[in-house]
Amino acid sequence: SCAITSISWIAESPPCRTRPVTLGDQLESANGPRERLAEMELLVRHLHEFCLESRTSFELTHGSPKLAETAATIQKLYQICSEFPDTDEFLKTKQRIIEFESAFLSKDYNYCHRLSVILASFKAYSRCTERFVTESLKTLPYLDSDVHRELKQCVSRTMESARAIFSKRLKDLVANRFRQVDPNDRTAYLKVLESVHQENRRACDDLAELHLGVDLAKLSHTLFLPYLSGYFQVERENLNERCQMVLDRYYEEQGHVLQQQQVGPHNLLQHIFSGASEEQGAGRVLLCGLSVANIVAEVSQSCSRCRHLSQSSEFFQRAKELADIFFRYIYDEHVTYGLRLAALGLPQTDEVAQRPNLSFLEAVREANMIFHLCESKYSEILAPALKSAPGGASPQLAQVQERRRAISCGLEAQIQQGLERTLAAIVGHVRHLLNSEQKAADFRPPIGGSDAAPASAVALRTPAPRSAPTSAATCGGGWPSWDGKNGQLFRDELGIRLYRCLVEHLHKFKYSLSGGLQALCDLTEYMACLKPVRHSGFLVDGHDLYDVLCKLLNLLVIQPANLHDICEEESLRSLSREVKQSFIMLRTDSGSAEVCAYISGHVVGRLAFLDGKNGQLFRDELGIRLYRCLVEHLHKFKYSLSGGLQALCDLTEYMACLKPVRHSGFLVDGHDLYDVLCKLLNLLVIQPANLHDICEEESLRSLSREVKQSFIMLRTDSGSAEVKAALEKI
Repeated sequence: SCAITSISWIAESPPCRTRPVTLGDQLESANGPRERLAEMELLVRHLHEFCLESRTSFELTHGSPKLAETAATIQKLYQICSEFPDTDEFLKTKQRIIEFESAFLSKDYNYCHRLSVILASFKAYSRCTERFVTESLKTLPYLDSDVHRELKQCVSRTMESARAIFSKRLKDLVANRFRQVDPNDRTAYLKVLESVHQENRRACDDLAELHLGVDLAKLSHTLFLPYLSGYFQVERENLNERCQMVLDRYYEEQGHVLQQQQVGPHNLLQHIFSGASEEQGAGRVLLCGLSVANIVAEVSQSCSRCRHLSQSSEFFQRAKELADIFFRYIYDEHVTYGLRLAALGLPQTDEVAQRPNLSFLEAVREANMIFHLCESKYSEILAPALKSAPGGASPQLAQVQERRRAISCGLEAQIQQGLERTLAAIVGHVRHLLNSEQKAADFRPPIGGSDAAPASAVALRTPAPRSAPTSAATCGGGWPSWDGKNGQLFRDELGIRLYRCLVEHLHKFKYSLSGGLQALCDLTEYMACLKPVRHSGFLVDGHDLYDVLCKLLNLLVIQPANLHDICEEESLRSLSREVKQSFIMLRTDSGSAEVCAYISGHVVGRLAFLDGKNGQLFRDELGIRLYRCLVEHLHKFKYSLSGGLQALCDLTEYMACLKPVRHSGFLVDGHDLYDVLCKLLNLLVIQPANLHDICEEESLRSLSREVKQSFIMLRTDSGSAEVKAALEKI
């Protein structure tokens, strides 16, 4: 106290400001050795007591109020004893120190906490902590490989051991799990990584309920950092390998050797239609929805794994790379490649002699299904990941959207050009069949010959129009499997092009009456074959386009006097004068139209001016005489099937011209006389087995057997057994 008073007095004296510092240093240099000697003396005494059998010092330490001083002394003694050799002389002393250490590990956790606060100021505190954790871990029950299931229960008993569990025991178990995986098997490695990481996350969630005050997220990050640092590179390589393996397996099953040099998107369309049809696999449909579904499943699994193993700031960036792989293997490596091979099978010329390979239609159908599947899965799997960026938008999302638009436009252009070639192939094959099967002579009977149906036209009636539509329906699925707006547009376009092809073909010939009838029969066959491409909305002023064409062909077979009436019918009224005249000029008798019009207008037409009873009597008499003249004329010939059809057409024209002389009372048993004659002419064209049925119809029932037999005997096949059997039944 005297020294302190002196120091205070000196410090208050202004002239001697440096003296307190010098005096303090001198006092410290003199007092330091004394304190060290006192500590050494105390330490030697304690050491002597520990070396004795007595344990008084230990008991005093446990309950002494000077716990801090005692702990410091013990810590120094421990360091000294650790230097003692393992001899009998010092063994008892070291044993007592170990007993003291075990006292720290007793279950009196409050006491242990107080001691840890005291020992925290010593340099050896870290070693004490490690020893404490080591001894604590020894008290835990044995944990099997499923450590996460029992972790919560163990940590509930020893909360302070959480850090040690993460840094020691769990780290070893995780490392052991990965040592059991083949380092070359990326798929197995990723599955183990995801499994262990998810188990660890669930364990952390359970531990968080205990409020340990430990940063579990940081501990988990430290634990998995060696594995997660290179995770995505492994994920990317594995996904590329798996997707390529799916495609290779499919092409191997199909027996197809994948082309080594792929065609880039910038010159793909030029390559498709450059005429390189000799490429291996050209014309085949090598598109598989199942393989695409497998690729989608691989991408979905990778995206799910990436979501669990990536930081939120990294996930949307990695999702963009997954989307690139998704687009590459589905569109670039499979869909575009498959469409290219299918398109190579299409012919390059406008007129196709061989039946075209229409497998491109099936390829388009498969590509359409794949596209819709991928769009759905993209919205379900990748779109949410790309939108997970802060703010909901990112450059990666914009890049992927642009890539999607480019893919859609590229596929649309590729399919459009392929369908254009398909339409050209179908129409070209139909044009080839028409040109090769039908000649100009087929529609004009030879001079001096019979007006029978031409053989080539009859042959064309089945194979010519049906071959191209049937090839589209049977080779590669055809258009009936298409639904939706695009399929309907394709059918409409095909219907229009075939219509133009038929009109162009019909305008190449001149038509006699029988030739016009033959053209009508052919058109009826065409219309039946082309029913799938005749859309209900495919109309001209409310009339089907092919029905209008059929009406135009009627202009080839009717009498010139009735051409005007036909042209004024509702279905033809809206057509231009040039269109109707173009069909009329196809008639072989188009040059005698004026003569026919003159006779019809100046003979029969003048009867309209005879009115009154006398005029009616004159018209009735003229009608009867003309009827007899016609019947007499008809009985001069023998009639084949086509001849009978011609006679029916002629009678129809006569009936139209003689309408003014056909009085309403001019009947036979209630039936018009000319209608009865028309029924009798039907006996010339029907099958022999049906003759009896026609003769029993109401309009012919009252006629005598001789009248009906007289018309039947005009048939060229009247001597056949079938006709004779029919005559006996009448």
